[in-house]
Amino acid sequence: MRTVFRFLVAHLLVMVSAQQDDAEKLETCNVVCNCNSGEKAPSTPIQRMNQGPPGKVGPKGEIGVTGPKGLKGDTGVKGEKGEEAEQLDISQILSAIDVGSCEQLFSTYNFSVDGFYILARESANRSFEYCQLQNGFMGIYTCQAIQDRYRTNARNSGYYEFQRPDSAPFRVYCNFSQTPAATEVHHDRMIETKILSSCESNGCFSAAPDYDAKGEDLEQILKNSVSCRQYIKLRCQGVQLRRNEVSWWVSRDGDKMTYWGGATRSGYCACGESNSCLDNSYKCNCDQNSESTIASDDGYLTDKSKLPLREVKVGDMSGGNEMAWYTIGKLECFGQL
Repeated sequence: MRTVFRFLVAHLLVMVSAQQDDAEKLETCNVVCNCNSGEKAPSTPIQRMNQGPPGKVGPKGEIGVTGPKGLKGDTGVKGEKGEEAEQLDISQILSAIDVGSCEQLFSTYNFSVDGFYILARESANRSFEYCQLQNGFMGIYTCQAIQDRYRTNARNSGYYEFQRPDSAPFRVYCNFSQTPAATEVHHDRMIETKILSSCESNGCFSAAPDYDAKGEDLEQILKNSVSCRQYIKLRCQGVQLRRNEVSWWVSRDGDKMTYWGGATRSGYCACGESNSCLDNSYKCNCDQNSESTIASDDGYLTDKSKLPLREVKVGDMSGGNEMAWYTIGKLECFGQL
C-alpha cells in the first residue's frame, strides 16, 4: 500500500509541475508578444535599450469648440478729470469741414478769432492758413510783409485788412501769384466807362475814383513798397488828349500831370515815347482828332511820389461824333522795403 501511495503522490507532483511549466510559457508569450490581443506589449528593460527613433509628428487636430464667455470684470477706478480743451483749436478743426475761405469763416460761421485754420479750397487738398478775422494786420502795410512774416508762398490771394495803430482797419487785395507779392488798392471806377458829357472846354469832365484805402493808409502802403504803378487809358473818337492840353490826370497831391500812361515826358503818351503813334506828327494817338477813327492811349503811371491818381480830366466832346471812354486801373504796389 505504501508503495502504491508513494507512486500516486509522485505521479501527481509530476503533473502539477508540468502544468506550472505550461502556465509560465503561456504567461511569457502574453507578456512578450501579446499574441492573443494585437495591443502593444509593455516594454521591458531590454526592449527600451534597443528602442528605435521616434516617428513623425502626426497632423494637427481640429480646433476645439470655443468655451463660454467669462464673467464681466469689476469696473475700474474712475480717472481724474483732464485739462479743458482749448476752444480755439477745436473750433478751427471743426470749421475745416465745409469752409473754403477766411471770409466764409467770418460771414457764415461767425468766427472772430485770428489764427491758423484748415481751409478746403476749390481743389481737393486742404490748406493750413492764417485767417485774420477780428482786427487788421496791425502795423503791416504790404502783402509781401504778410508773406515774409508767416514764411509761406502758398497763401491764397484775396482781400486782407491792414491797420495803423489807433485807426480803423482798411482793406487791400493781396495778389500772391506774383513775385514779389502785389498789394492792390481797388476803387469804384476800375472798368472802362463811356463819358456821357458833351462839354467842350479843356478838362470839363472829371472822374475821381474812391479808393478802399485813403490818406495816411495809402501813404504807408506807398512808403513801405519797393515800387508802385497804376494803369490809365483813354479811348477816343474826335477827342484830343495832350494836344492843346485838352485832357490830363491829377496826382494825389493835386498836381496837374501833363504826361499820360506809359510816358515820362511832359506832353507825351506811350506812342510818342516810342515814336509809334498813328500820326507821328503828334505825341498821342488821340491827338490826331479823327471823328471817323477810334484810337486809344494807355499805359502805366510809375512815379510813386505822384500815385495814386486823384482825378482824370477830359474835354473836347461837344461834336456830334466826338466821344471818349476812360479806364482807371487799381493801384498796384510790389515788395516790401
